[in-house]
Amino acid sequence: MACFAPSGLSHQWEHEFISNRIFSRIFLDAENRLGDVAFESKIDAYYSGASDQVLVSFNLIGDPATRLAIGRDPADRVTVHAVTASAGTGGAISPSGETLVFDGADRAFTITPAAGYKTSTITVDGVSQGPVAAYTFADVTADHTIAAVFKAEKSSGGGGCFIRSLME
Repeated sequence: MACFAPSGLSHQWEHEFISNRIFSRIFLDAENRLGDVAFESKIDAYYSGASDQVLVSFNLIGDPATRLAIGRDPADRVTVHAVTASAGTGGAISPSGETLVFDGADRAFTITPAAGYKTSTITVDGVSQGPVAAYTFADVTADHTIAAVFKAEKSSGGGGCFIRSLME
């Protein structure tokens, strides 16, 4: 997600100053925006006795607007749900496996039978949806499952031998 580290030589005691300030900013002051934590911790360390090298050598590599989950307003929390998709022999579902979906978002799945097979049924959360070619979860607010079952197509005949005998 991000890295906050020195890009040059500095003293261990300066690292302790800045580490303690980062901890305090996050866990005591409930600051959760990475850029603010990094900037304010550098300033605090400098005013606590660290050299000006702390200001120029420590760098935040990452998005400074990123918010940590700690100290957040519950209304700001990001919620994700898992949709687990599986397909039996004779076809595929895409995407397959576990797919994470943000709360309130939609997620579409495509069901594709292999050559010589057709879709038998699609089951969503244990309920059959019939032999559909696609399914969309709308306004996702919980975890879900989707499973595709396929069956071999019946042969249309052909082949065989038809003999007609002539009798006089």
